[in-house]
Amino acid sequence: MTKISNIFFVPLMTNRLLLVFFFLLEIGKSFSQQVTIDTTNVTLLRIAPETAMGGNAALFIDKVNYIPLQTSKESEFGSITQLEVTDSFFIILDQATNSVLLFDRMGNFYRKIQTKGLAGQLGYGEQFKQICVDQTKKQILIRTRNQNHTLVYDFEANLIQTIKTDLIKGEFAFFDNGKAIVNSTGYDYNDELKKYDQFWLNKNQVSGKLSLWSHLKKLDSRDILTPDQFYYQSGDHFFSTNTYSYNIFRIGSDSISLAYQFLFPQENSLPKDFLINKSLEYKRINYLRDHSELIYSVTNFFKVGDNLMFKLQSGKSNDFDDLVFNLKSQRLIAMKKITPDSVSQYLTIAQPSILGTEYSNHGIQKVFGKNIYTSYSALELFTSKSNSEETVRYDDKLKKFFAAKNDHANPVIVEITLKSDL
Repeated sequence: MTKISNIFFVPLMTNRLLLVFFFLLEIGKSFSQQVTIDTTNVTLLRIAPETAMGGNAALFIDKVNYIPLQTSKESEFGSITQLEVTDSFFIILDQATNSVLLFDRMGNFYRKIQTKGLAGQLGYGEQFKQICVDQTKKQILIRTRNQNHTLVYDFEANLIQTIKTDLIKGEFAFFDNGKAIVNSTGYDYNDELKKYDQFWLNKNQVSGKLSLWSHLKKLDSRDILTPDQFYYQSGDHFFSTNTYSYNIFRIGSDSISLAYQFLFPQENSLPKDFLINKSLEYKRINYLRDHSELIYSVTNFFKVGDNLMFKLQSGKSNDFDDLVFNLKSQRLIAMKKITPDSVSQYLTIAQPSILGTEYSNHGIQKVFGKNIYTSYSALELFTSKSNSEETVRYDDKLKKFFAAKNDHANPVIVEITLKSDL
């Protein structure tokens, strides 16, 4: 399978919710119940991406809070590969420095996790790939690149245990009640005992299972664009999406429902025979490259109140970056079309052409409470400031940040509160 970000060179957010865990279970021997998808309450979303509107920030946003992350010899890092948010911390994975850093919600450095000295203990391939936060236990689980080990740390950066895992591999997500779900990468749709790709876990035991992505079962891996993330947290549940599908599933700790179905204009929709047309065998990725207007996946799907946020993946994904759809007003808004004003302190909000790679690599990274989160590099924020023609009285955090004149400082977390009545 090919990662989406490798095809059109439009990097996606790296998996936020992880991961290989220490459930030493044999899938084929599990006697758990098969979960049924509830399809009784599906909302059809008719989306024409070219019609997305924009305007001054004050029309759509209540507040923008810029949180520079403290830069010191100990806390300096490259870029945000993955962002997690808790009540007390921003928890950041930086693959460039192979580290996980904790900053408090004001941006002050707190703790750092690095594998220095562990390489000899764990062997090859121990670069950090993904993190998962278990807020119930206040633990950080780190998935290593070879997927054979999980490192478990507390919020004080103490290594609690190193667990060898080689039976179940995939992206995990924890619910508030401590239960979990995994999108397994070890499935085989042609094997009756291994055909399941979703597993609900409770106290280290499989409590439910489901074959959710069987629409891909007849495709060769060379024809599949694999999304970087399957689960997106919104409150006490997760939304799940996949490639070549316009369905959005709502997943609870013991249930799943088909929540939304996207309907796009014909010129943006995959051909009806896309998955079964023999002439496209081994050629589907090239076909999508040649037909860049086609939407092949919905990613980065979050919900805050009546606002849905998502990206539509296509060969020209930059045109569809970070869309917001209000369920009540039926308005479709393109974040990149929101122009700076006093609400944003006249700094650019979500325009990849101005902000550059830190923002465009990720877009909206996380939802926590009523806020959405992204990040800018220091250089991007200085560039945005220089592009502004307004005389601005910045808040104290930005005054201090700009006064330091360090465009190589740590990235800046951007906390955005959207209006509820868009």
